[in-house]
Amino acid sequence: MTTKAVGDMAMDGDVVWAYMLVFSVQLVFTGYQLLTKVALGGHGVDPIVFALVRSVGTSGLLLVLAILHVPRQQLVLKYVHLNRFALLGCCMAGNVLGLIAALEVSSSGVVAILQVMRPIFAGLISRGMGMEKFSTQKIFGMAVCLSGALTVAHTGADASDKVDGAHYGAFIYVCIHSIGLGAYVSLQPALLDVGYSPLVINAYSFLVAAVICAVLLPMRSLHRGDWWQPTWLFFATVVWSICLVGAYSYVAMGWAAKRVGSTTVMLFMLLQAILTVAAGRVFLGEEMHAAQLVGGMLIIIGILIFTCAPTLAGLVESRSQTDFLTPRPRKKNNEEGSDEEDCLVTCTK
Repeated sequence: MTTKAVGDMAMDGDVVWAYMLVFSVQLVFTGYQLLTKVALGGHGVDPIVFALVRSVGTSGLLLVLAILHVPRQQLVLKYVHLNRFALLGCCMAGNVLGLIAALEVSSSGVVAILQVMRPIFAGLISRGMGMEKFSTQKIFGMAVCLSGALTVAHTGADASDKVDGAHYGAFIYVCIHSIGLGAYVSLQPALLDVGYSPLVINAYSFLVAAVICAVLLPMRSLHRGDWWQPTWLFFATVVWSICLVGAYSYVAMGWAAKRVGSTTVMLFMLLQAILTVAAGRVFLGEEMHAAQLVGGMLIIIGILIFTCAPTLAGLVESRSQTDFLTPRPRKKNNEEGSDEEDCLVTCTK
């Protein structure tokens, strides 16, 4: 396959679709946050049980869809890829449980502020894997995005939500959440490129996450609240979390990361801050501050700077593919290698 830097890609159909899908994911997560706030806020729903139900439901739905639409040979995982699926499942479990733990030890305001670390970890993971290499303009765009997200989140936090020494635990848990999410999005393209369907990848990954959540069930110290609520809003929240958040969003993010890079996908997630504030104002009558509008503009400007910046020849499409799952061919002494092999060797130095 010919190597190609993602930043040098023309705005072809796949790239446009990737941006549209990533934006639609932000709408899904915004709706999920509003539903969760209305349906679960103050009702004491057990977070571990809710995470287990969401993981089992998502895995089951994706497996059914995979059986109906994916060739049978893809449903059986190859032995050499089992460790990658296990790693993805652990990343998903870290993503979900890290966020739950952070909310347990701190407030939602502090957690919202700390979540701006997600694109940072995604960028570091992608850069460490040799998939992305950032120009100065891209780094500047990321910094503008992060400053805008911090402004929005910090303005929305209560006065008691200042980040201080009492929130070191939340910082650690949000790091686990951010690393899990960033790694999950970054690792999917390698399995996509060896022929697995996004449905199969996410189905088995959520299955591993469900097993991890089930292991935590006997630990009574982690539980609080009821297992379910007898309201239609609770049912709607569960369905939304399984069908749209679990099944649709993570499949879409994995597909988009293959085309525009995992860091871009994570930067788009900062739009949730803007959309949540705006939706809260429209649907819940929440107060909106001028600083939040300024922060929203900074996020949008930063994303534009990042996505429009010329990319160094560092995000090599072939490097993100089977090269992560199979050993790189080594050139023999005095033997000329292909241009693609030379590029892969250069990118890993």
